[in-house]
Amino acid sequence: MIYHTEKFVYIHIPKTGGHSVADWLEYKRQPEMYQAEDIKIAYPDYFQFATLRNTWEILVSYFVFFNYQRLFSFEDLVLKLLPSEKHEDYFLGKTGQLSWITNENGICVDFICNTNYLQEHLDSLHLQKKIGKKAEIKHLARSHSSDYRAWYKTSKMVDAVNEIFKEEIDLFGFNFENKFQQNEKMFGNILFNP
Repeated sequence: MIYHTEKFVYIHIPKTGGHSVADWLEYKRQPEMYQAEDIKIAYPDYFQFATLRNTWEILVSYFVFFNYQRLFSFEDLVLKLLPSEKHEDYFLGKTGQLSWITNENGICVDFICNTNYLQEHLDSLHLQKKIGKKAEIKHLARSHSSDYRAWYKTSKMVDAVNEIFKEEIDLFGFNFENKFQQNEKMFGNILFNP
């Protein structure tokens, strides 16, 4: 979502709270999905922010939202499809959420919010100053209401996700239990000054 007057861009990664952010920003159209790398080239002086979600949790949300259960089981997704070359057809590209916010030099957005702490991160003074608006978040477009951990029937499934998305998990401090161990430097702070 590009805002030319205020010179900022929200990088909407699927299933990370994008509809809630669009509602807060009073964005009336279907949110577009751009990768930060493309925006950095087109609008190098625009402030960019994105929301990320725990890797194990977003997989369940993606699976349910896109109704993949009509094609294969969640266990097959995790243990067979994700480790294969076809994985990018079913989940956010080769590197998961990182593919939306990185380029060859690393992270190329200015601010990152964790979906589980969306209100808190959007309320940060840094973001309010850049956007010029206090956050009032409503949870929209919820794809499932169950605990995502119940979908992982074996430790082999948990470990497979950890191995496939290791870079993302390590960089952002995600863990299966979703305990608040996030990398404090990566969330809710200005990463770069555009």
